[in-house]
Amino acid sequence: MEIQSCLFSKILIIGIIFLFIGLVIAPNISSDTTSSTTLDNDGSLLGYVNDTSGSPIEGALVRVYFHGTYEEDYSDSAGYYHVTNIPICWCYKNCTTSKEGYETEQVLLGIYENTTYDFVLKPIIQYEGSLSGYVNDADMNPIEGARVRVNFHETYEEDYSDSKGFYHVSNIPICYCLKNTTCSKQGYKTEWVLLGIVENTTYDFILISNNPPDKPEISGPVMIHSPGPHEYTIKAIDRDGDDLFYEIDWADGTYEEWFGPYSTGVEITRNHTYCKEICAEIGVRAKDIHGATSEWAFLKVEISRSKQMTNPIILRFLEKLPILEMFFMAMNLLT
Repeated sequence: MEIQSCLFSKILIIGIIFLFIGLVIAPNISSDTTSSTTLDNDGSLLGYVNDTSGSPIEGALVRVYFHGTYEEDYSDSAGYYHVTNIPICWCYKNCTTSKEGYETEQVLLGIYENTTYDFVLKPIIQYEGSLSGYVNDADMNPIEGARVRVNFHETYEEDYSDSKGFYHVSNIPICYCLKNTTCSKQGYKTEWVLLGIVENTTYDFILISNNPPDKPEISGPVMIHSPGPHEYTIKAIDRDGDDLFYEIDWADGTYEEWFGPYSTGVEITRNHTYCKEICAEIGVRAKDIHGATSEWAFLKVEISRSKQMTNPIILRFLEKLPILEMFFMAMNLLT
């Protein structure tokens, strides 16, 4: 009985000691916990909002989300924004920038004091632009069948003029870029212009008639007994003074397609090597920068890899020098 009473007394004393320790330590733990969960709202996000061309966007809404709420600011005329009162903690903040007419940009950021980030917004392209007008010649007569093409973003839209010369190109994106617009028809010089196109943009084209180049001239060897290379000269005149491209058919299955451009009337030298015997016509034609093509010009040539030598004096001379005769035969100069 005394043993149990003594054991109970010891347990009671130990319990009182642990209770005392707990009362001393608990306030410190509570204080540390409260201190660790108190958030510092000194974080901020600042920077600029620009479009894809680098121009500032005014009035863009920059919003930073955190812990079920958010802070926000609007960009000024310089595109500058500054969002404050953001808690500094371990979590990433969902940050968005938006404005009507632009695609919203979203990014996750770890934000501390004076964190910087620049947003770039892409404009939402609206394909509601159109271009219409008339195509006439220099005397203001309507041109039917002229193609009007509006090039943009590596593609295009086009239309052909009707009997009154009227055309209407639709489905053109309305954006900041200028559109390379061309009007063309065979027999006329192509006109091109850079246009800023919005809804119902109008533009009238005037096409100037275009004359094709004259038939080219071609000169060079016509009796050929060796592979070459052989030199040929070509030249063409364009009455409108346009630069020219040339195409050559060498009559042996090989071609040179539209090389140039060269100034009108300038002689062009080209070399060619023949690898087989033929009797045919070299063909050449010219094309101006507007696509008008000349007639073909031809030069008849005969390519023979052997040449018969019949001069009796030379033959007797070669009979006395068989080594020289063998050399000429090897060069296909004798048959």
